[in-house]
Amino acid sequence: MRVLIGVDGSEGGWEGIYQASKLLSGDRDQIALYYSPPQIVFKRGVSPSGDMIERTRTSLADNVLDEALQRLPTAWHKQVEKIIGQQKPREGIPAAAESWKAELVVVGARGSSTQSRTAMGSVARAIVRSTSVPVMVARKKLAKQTDGGYRVLMGLDVIPQSKAPAEFLARCSWPQQASGRLLHVIEPMLGAELPEWLEVKARQSRDEALSQAWIAEYQAEKRQKYDELAEYAKQLPAIFHQQSPIVLEGFAAEKILETIQADDIDLLIVGTRDLGAWQRFMLGSTAEKVVQQATCSVLVLHHFATK
Repeated sequence: MRVLIGVDGSEGGWEGIYQASKLLSGDRDQIALYYSPPQIVFKRGVSPSGDMIERTRTSLADNVLDEALQRLPTAWHKQVEKIIGQQKPREGIPAAAESWKAELVVVGARGSSTQSRTAMGSVARAIVRSTSVPVMVARKKLAKQTDGGYRVLMGLDVIPQSKAPAEFLARCSWPQQASGRLLHVIEPMLGAELPEWLEVKARQSRDEALSQAWIAEYQAEKRQKYDELAEYAKQLPAIFHQQSPIVLEGFAAEKILETIQADDIDLLIVGTRDLGAWQRFMLGSTAEKVVQQATCSVLVLHHFATK
């Protein structure tokens, strides 16, 4: 697999290297490290030549890319390409991914800006929106609650008709202790989330008013979704064969984020709809919310839906 990793010299960028390394193999994967040096601004009154500015930017890029290389396993170094971008990262990374024929793009959730450690930066968001290949938005987990290997959660709204998601996941080199699980969230039966105590009362009133047949139909839908997930898991890598799927009732983004915390997830996999870039990852969509707010790394696979 051809993987392009965007770095900027920040801890967020280094995290992209670390997280990507968990899914790659030095024997079969190719890596490109991409860095776009900033425009060099000198003090007022200093007028360096264009050649000096370019040498300064090149030196800066060499330092960042050399440091990035050292953070990869030594055995991989000969297979790594270095790309110095001339555009801003939000335009340069998608362009480089296309020209280099990358099959996965990796960026840190937060770059060198001063925003929250876990928030997704504008550059990462722009790259997810404008790139058609899978994108990993890498985050460092603040604390690992368990010592139980590498945990993967895949949120699904519908079962993908395309084989592309399964084929892509099969090409990843999953850690030995990895385990994966599928999750689907159905809309609340009452049409809205309620406090637990109020939901109990509402359910009592609802059950009295609704026919048992209608309630049974709703439960049947949950069982059907479970069966669909269990069947789809058979098409995925072996790590997804170990645990039963999860079917929850509620609002998708909230339940996914809750499950990330409860199950100590290391990597969340979500999909986007087969629409235009801004439509498939629009503000307010489930995919956008979970990529923005997740406390773990997120792998975005385009063209299959997580709402």
